[in-house]
Amino acid sequence: MVQIKVVITQLPIESFSYFQWFLLGLYQLRDDGKIQLEFKISLIDRIVLLWFNNKYIAGGSRRILNKFKKIPRYNLIGYITNGNLKKTFAIDSKDSPFIFTIKDLVNCDCYFKNQCPKSIEIDGFNITPTIKVPYFDINYNTRSANNYFCRKTTDIVYSLKGKIYPGMVGPRRLAWSCKYMPLKEQYNIYLKSKRIKTTKKLIAYFGNAKGPKPTQKTFNYDLDWESDLMSFLDDRGNHPNEKRATAVKIINNLSNKDYEGRIIIDDQNINHKEQVVPLCHFCDFIAEYNYNLNISGYRLSIPNRFIESFISGTAIVTDKLHVKWFLPFEEEVKETIDMGYLNNKDVNWDQFSKDIKNLPYISKDKIIEYYNKKWSPKNFANYVINTTLNIIK
Repeated sequence: MVQIKVVITQLPIESFSYFQWFLLGLYQLRDDGKIQLEFKISLIDRIVLLWFNNKYIAGGSRRILNKFKKIPRYNLIGYITNGNLKKTFAIDSKDSPFIFTIKDLVNCDCYFKNQCPKSIEIDGFNITPTIKVPYFDINYNTRSANNYFCRKTTDIVYSLKGKIYPGMVGPRRLAWSCKYMPLKEQYNIYLKSKRIKTTKKLIAYFGNAKGPKPTQKTFNYDLDWESDLMSFLDDRGNHPNEKRATAVKIINNLSNKDYEGRIIIDDQNINHKEQVVPLCHFCDFIAEYNYNLNISGYRLSIPNRFIESFISGTAIVTDKLHVKWFLPFEEEVKETIDMGYLNNKDVNWDQFSKDIKNLPYISKDKIIEYYNKKWSPKNFANYVINTTLNIIK
């Protein structure tokens, strides 16, 4: 008789795609006979996410909720039982490493932060090496005149950091729902990309090379909004998107057919639609390359390109990371210089150029080995269960 039971009590429509990797792992463990799985979620969430798999239903429901709900939900919440033991957990999908749902952090036994700071310091999160931002509570105050909310700063995160554990980020979207079969089908399609032969060294593929325009605010910044964040930084920093433009120019100036740089909307605001790779073919596309370039995105978060690369047998080369996943990166990730929100004039582009020219070879088989050992859905689900139940492996 299987003793471990996982019960999901909140699965938000507003951010469901962030939890598909974890849920797929739970479904797989259930199929293996390792756990029981149950959903005790609201009727509307059940209808949209577990009954249908339709982008119009999912998209329409999300827009309606965003319009009428006062507080969007960013966390999956549940509990795990093992005999008489019962422990609660939450998985935080918010892309900002410094924003938490304090109510859930207080109430749960384990709080898994998908964008988890490398170190939780008492005075906040380093958005640059010299500038810290405070921690914020996702629960808002009142709606402002320009139709968004002001965040509340909080000083409780540091005192509760013993509850906070790193999570991980899955692909951008496996399906339009959280039903098992659509998740499984797309996952199996992604797995096939590892069969594609590596023929080139590095790809840099970015959607945009321009940062947002700063707001004109001088106080009450909502730093989850990039425009407010840039206004807060003022002349002390530049947006990561701007570094993408420079990096891609360096790569394309190498005149080496094994290196390729693409920006869909470049720094001159020109839209290169012909270079777009549809999401359904993205893993096949990057599987041809030994490395995929990352430049830290919004609020220094780790993007989906990490797992989309690993599942394809492609390594990541990235600027210095400021957040972490639940296991350390090894050869599958090569860090280069600091970029993020640094002033553009402070970025060491000469060193970046040297680093990408001298990337060590790593075989596709080795990346797949790391993926199977660490980053698969089942591994992540097992980690959440074992951590929550305090099972030592």
